[in-house]
Amino acid sequence: MRHSRPALLSREVLEDYLLWVRHGAAWKPATRQRRVIALRNLLEEQAQDGLSGLPRGAIIHGSEIPRVDYRLPKALGTDVFGQWVDPANVALLDDEQHRTIVLLLAFTGFRVSSIVTLARDTLQVGPDGHPYLRYDNIKSKREAMLPVPAQLAEQLERQEIHLRERYADATDWLLPSPPNGRRNGKGGAFHISPSALRKVVKRYVLNASITTADGQLATGVHPHLFRHHMGTSMVNDNVPLTVIQKVRVGLCTNQSADLDYNDYVSGWIMVTS
Repeated sequence: MRHSRPALLSREVLEDYLLWVRHGAAWKPATRQRRVIALRNLLEEQAQDGLSGLPRGAIIHGSEIPRVDYRLPKALGTDVFGQWVDPANVALLDDEQHRTIVLLLAFTGFRVSSIVTLARDTLQVGPDGHPYLRYDNIKSKREAMLPVPAQLAEQLERQEIHLRERYADATDWLLPSPPNGRRNGKGGAFHISPSALRKVVKRYVLNASITTADGQLATGVHPHLFRHHMGTSMVNDNVPLTVIQKVRVGLCTNQSADLDYNDYVSGWIMVTS
């Protein structure tokens, strides 16, 4: 039986292998990265275990690991956004909860983790008469309030009616898991998963035939684009940066003394109206 010799695994051999991985292997970028990381981990483990004959130069440096550039789209065109919030398109969705997801993405700029963990009765009316969404800001770990446009406020009211009708035993979540008896049904004991939300996004693009400026189906739309779109829209509409920061970080219910409440409200309502 022929045995491999660790001494043959020289630095030169590794460099040849890395060169082949980058330019000769018919692998996808993510596969290239995984293979090199796996080999690097193996070499480190063997060196730590004191494998006899393994050259000291048998190392793969972090800078030599192939990078994966996912190149996600950085902008959501105004034409795509307009189609996304078009009431006629939203009405094509046959599930009230899916309509709520679509409008929450459009008008809050929240991360997926913040949307799926929203509690019920999240809609509030502020002292200025505007509707607000009350939520727990996961990143800053505090309760916050976000002014929302009428279209989302009305949808949140419909969602509350939907929850009362569908979940006889009640649920604590604004976007609960399916009722008992349905696929993956947990009776609303848990919130929906991030993957379920992303599936709604993909299905909506297809069902509503949402297209880009060049007429192509907007298959590149993903949840984080709406967060980016919110910030960009506010900058383009000359909303003060201090207001934008407060919108993106979250406004504590006990407003701080340095917060211009009216600027905050008018800035956000201007963008989402």
